Order: sequence, then structure tokens, then C-alpha cells
Amino acid sequence: MVGNSFTIAKLLLVSAGVLVALAFNQVLLVEFEDQEYRQAQAWAVNYVAGDNTSPAAILLSPPPAPEPIPAPETEPAPIDPPPTRVKPAAILSVPAIALRVAVFDHGTSESALRKGPAFFPGRSNPSGRVAIAGHLGEAGGPFEYIGELRPGDLITLSIVGGGEYAYRVSGSHVVHELDWGLIDDTRPGLILQACLLGARYHAYRLLVEAAPY
Repeated sequence: MVGNSFTIAKLLLVSAGVLVALAFNQVLLVEFEDQEYRQAQAWAVNYVAGDNTSPAAILLSPPPAPEPIPAPETEPAPIDPPPTRVKPAAILSVPAIALRVAVFDHGTSESALRKGPAFFPGRSNPSGRVAIAGHLGEAGGPFEYIGELRPGDLITLSIVGGGEYAYRVSGSHVVHELDWGLIDDTRPGLILQACLLGARYHAYRLLVEAAPY
């Protein structure tokens, strides 16, 4: 009986240790994604401003490699190339929620959205339907407060190398992830989309719709 109690205690301790390790790894992952978001956004905003040598840009640059020391029988180690920087396609500004963020045009995969909001493929031309996806509460959470937008709130989209386009919020919607009606709509306008948080809502999306102004 004592042996069984000892075994159960060991199993409980091991289980507790595994849970603590998983929780710690999750904290590290969130911090890493937030840092990736902040760095990508800092460089992108400075790039649009025409300042590619700012501290934010330097932050993303690898430290200079030391001069290799010649060795009679050893070749110097290869120098890793600098990390790839994704150039922004636009700047999104929403004064009502104090949001100013770089928007990319490199797809809406999970890894792509860690750098910031991104255009849906084929939905980046302001002369038609514009649709932008972003995270609600992770990887910087740039769209954390879009649910607070109200009809009439102003949204501006400044295309890099192009013009500035203004929109007014007309409403918000919660739709199933398979409902692409508002995004596929051909009428000119702007859609901001974010995944809802919580296991109960993982299959639903929050969409904010805005009309040209």
C-alpha cells in the first residue's frame, strides 16, 4: 500500500513538472512572437519614412562579423546572411483606437501575421475590395481593439509608393471561418478581420466593414 502511494505521488510530481514546463514554454513563445512583431513593425514603419538606418533598423541587423583569424589547416566559418526583412505594402491608421501599423502583402499564414497585419491575396487594391487580416490578442495583437470601432470611425490606408485612401466604419460582423461573403464581395470597401479568442469561438471571425469616404 505504501508502495502504491509512493508511486502515485511520483506520478503527480512528474505531471506537475510537465505542466509547469509547458506553461513556461508558452510564455517564452508569446514573448518571442511579440518581440518578432515589434521588430518587424519598427523596421517597416521606418522604411516607409525613408529612414533605413534608424535604431529600429539597426536592431534587426546582425552584429558585424569579426575578421577571421587565419589558421594553417582551418577555413574561417561562413558568415550567416542577414535576416530577411519584409517590406511593408501600406500603413493602416485608425485614430479611434490609436492604431498605426504597417501592413504586409505576403499572405495571411500564421507565420506571416506574426510580423503584423497582412492583405488577403488579391485584396490589396484600394480601387476595389481591400481585406486585411490581423491578430486580436497574440503576436502584438494589433487588432485587439477593432471590436470597439463604431459606425463613422475613420480608417486611412496609405499605400507605399501610392496614395492615401479614407474609409468610414459601417458596421461589424461575427461570421464563421468558412463564410467569405464579405471578403469576396466586389464592392469597393475595406474589411479588417481577426480570429476570436477562446476555444469556443476558434471557428469564428470578427470582421469590421468600412466604406470609401
